[in-house]
Amino acid sequence: MGALVAAVDKRGTDISFLATVMLETLRHRGSDAFGIASPNRVIETTDVKELRRKEVGSSAAIGHCLSKILPRDRIQPVQTEDFSLIFEGRLFPAPEASEAECVVERLSRVKGQASNLIRTFDGAYVFAMARDKGIVLGRDAVGACPLYFGQNDNICAAASERKALWKVGIRKLDPFRQGT
Repeated sequence: MGALVAAVDKRGTDISFLATVMLETLRHRGSDAFGIASPNRVIETTDVKELRRKEVGSSAAIGHCLSKILPRDRIQPVQTEDFSLIFEGRLFPAPEASEAECVVERLSRVKGQASNLIRTFDGAYVFAMARDKGIVLGRDAVGACPLYFGQNDNICAAASERKALWKVGIRKLDPFRQGT
């Protein structure tokens, strides 16, 4: 368990710093590990301040802070050949492997079709995929896990809590619709 952030810089500059600022704002939701990723690079650490000195080299990034509750919980994002993924929440019934690994395995079989996740998996979750063409977000059908999004002149972003978006200058927010 933990929190998810995602951000895209509209000017095309590296978004790593702002994604890290968002993660720092949400570290109360998980401080066991932190990760940030672009479509083709993942950086993991146990100290969120370390992320400030690193760049993913992309205008699109996703980030995660982990609170390791169950033995199967793992550091995220998870990198594949085609995308990076964060899966925040739980699947029902509970898998033996981590939820993120189950989702990656399924996405690998359906060539990254994120819309299939919501129809396939029961649970309480949100997810973010960083792909070459941007970021794909999703929320479970019931909407049990929160996810908010918004934009300003420079960035579009989403996060598990509104205060992460406020911290980077996004004032007008909307909840991400459940089941989308």
